[in-house]
Amino acid sequence: MQMVIDVADDRTTASVRGRSMMQAGLHESADGPQRAWFEGGIYDNRYVREDGVWKIGRLGYFPHWHGSFEEGWARTPIDFIPMATRDQLYPGDPLGPDALLEPMPRLWPATDTVPFPYPHPVTGEAIVLDNSRAREGFKD
Repeated sequence: MQMVIDVADDRTTASVRGRSMMQAGLHESADGPQRAWFEGGIYDNRYVREDGVWKIGRLGYFPHWHGSFEEGWARTPIDFIPMATRDQLYPGDPLGPDALLEPMPRLWPATDTVPFPYPHPVTGEAIVLDNSRAREGFKD
């Protein structure tokens, strides 16, 4: 939802930023506790054009909040669905991410703002973020 597509002037790279809303879950046949949840986040993807073909350069998804079906998002603990850990990285885990961000983003109500890939639309300056306030009062 709300996709913002920015194609470079030379048409060899692009960025796409948009929101995600999903219903997700872990089926009883999978490893780990069975559960179902709602989730919202930001996609911040990068694309490259090689020989006239657009390819995914980075698939970046940043969840912002989770909400259990039973309790909803207002009563869901911050780490209800834990973020990936180093032992879950690819290639050790074929389905895991290639890399983790440092520091790891936190979920609502301690939500970090995902950096913007483009300059401020009015000033043309880089958008500088300070996520320190999002972490105030929340313990790991």
